[in-house]
Amino acid sequence: MTTATALAAGRHTLVAQRCTVRFVARGLGLAVPGEISVHSGEVEVDDTGAVVSAELDAASFRTRSARRDRDVRSPRFLDVERMPRILVSGRWDGPGTPLHAGLTVKEVTAPVEIVIVDGDRTPGGAVVHARGRVDRRAYPVGPVRGPIGRWVDVEMRIVLLPSVLPPS
Repeated sequence: MTTATALAAGRHTLVAQRCTVRFVARGLGLAVPGEISVHSGEVEVDDTGAVVSAELDAASFRTRSARRDRDVRSPRFLDVERMPRILVSGRWDGPGTPLHAGLTVKEVTAPVEIVIVDGDRTPGGAVVHARGRVDRRAYPVGPVRGPIGRWVDVEMRIVLLPSVLPPS
């Protein structure tokens, strides 16, 4: 099934505990895989595409190194005490187009294209798989140069359920 048919028109809520956001940062011949949790989000679908907004939990940043994770969560990088959320918002114009989004980290928003890989209906909702590439140099998160390269590859599995609006 295509993404276009996976989501019915209307508002859909991300099921945070069932979503995954995985990333790989590369540099100096090393690959550093990790994950970050989805806090919340929604998708508003109409006949022209969709508007997407999501919040990631910056404090949930995790790799295979507890020391690295503490460093990345610190004020030098993500500063999770002051800025606990990473924001994603954008517009998807339908099949064959990427989601044109802004990714906000530490109050700096930079563009990111997210490619919708596929989508399937599930009982009561949908699952969408997507991927993107983030330019880490676009954000004030530590040194511009270092052992980790400029680009961070991201893969997402987003689980959505139709939102139930209260009666008016």
